[in-house]
Amino acid sequence: MKSVPNLTDEQYDSLTLQMLGFIHAVNRFRGGGQHVRDLLPDLYAWAEDRSLPCRLDDPVNPKHVHFAQAEALERFAMADWALGEASGLGADWYLYVEDGELVPAFRFARNAVHHDRVLAIETSGFEEKPLIRSEVLRLKWASIESQRAGRRAYDEQLLGQTISLGLLRANLVLSRGALIVV
Repeated sequence: MKSVPNLTDEQYDSLTLQMLGFIHAVNRFRGGGQHVRDLLPDLYAWAEDRSLPCRLDDPVNPKHVHFAQAEALERFAMADWALGEASGLGADWYLYVEDGELVPAFRFARNAVHHDRVLAIETSGFEEKPLIRSEVLRLKWASIESQRAGRRAYDEQLLGQTISLGLLRANLVLSRGALIVV
């Protein structure tokens, strides 16, 4: 793993904020558009008394889930950029970390969602009934019709995989990237 010493305080602060922003967005997606920390008090109470309603059974607005995914992709792009800047490696920083091939796939997904306004969530099976919060964790990356760079990486790394796990893998890649700059 390549190491880049002499990270300035400003670079460190920027990188830290971008990484925390990504983690926050991932948790919001996993919470069905609501941050997981807001659900914890109810889940702890439910664990103690199963007669209480379980927030995991709450219906969620699919638009909020889509927006949360779009936010996570945008936050990934910001952390990706910050890592490139801090490392001095630019857009190629991911070549120096394990599982770095995920980065082009996320760049493609982010650009398709942001610029082409495509839906990157497989929605088949959820049209007839409300989407339940616990089902969000099983949502998969959808097929994206786009000629943008990175489509092959997306098809190989994310297509048909669980979005939640893909976001957690991306967090690992970003964390490994952060290790090359601190």
